[in-house]
Amino acid sequence: MASVVITQLLRRRAADWAADPDGPRGYLAGEPDPEGDELAGIVSVNSVPASRWVECWHQITPASTPDVLVDAVFSAPDGTYQIPDLPAGEYYRLICIDHEGVWESQIAEGRQPYVPED
Repeated sequence: MASVVITQLLRRRAADWAADPDGPRGYLAGEPDPEGDELAGIVSVNSVPASRWVECWHQITPASTPDVLVDAVFSAPDGTYQIPDLPAGEYYRLICIDHEGVWESQIAEGRQPYVPED
C-alpha cells in the first residue's frame, strides 16, 4: 500500500491553480463513442483519425477565459488522447491545434474530468 501512495505522490500533477488541489483526480480523453459516430470524441481531419496537438487549459467557470495551460499532448494516430491526473470539479478548455494547417483549431469548453470509481 505504501508503494502505491508514494507512486501516486510522485506522479501527481502540481495544481496550485485548482480550488481543491489535493482532492480527487480524473482525466479528460478523446475516445470513440461506442454507441455513436465513430469519429465523435476523437481527433480527426477531413473525417480521418489524426495526430494533432491537444492543449488543456484551466477555466475558473465553464465559460471563462482560461488562465493556466495545464498540459499539451499529441493525439495518437487513431485520434485518441488522454490528459491524466486533473483535479476533479474544475473546468477545462480543450483546444485541438492542426500543426499542418489543414483545418482551423477546434475548441471544447467547460469540460470536467471523468473520475473513475474505485
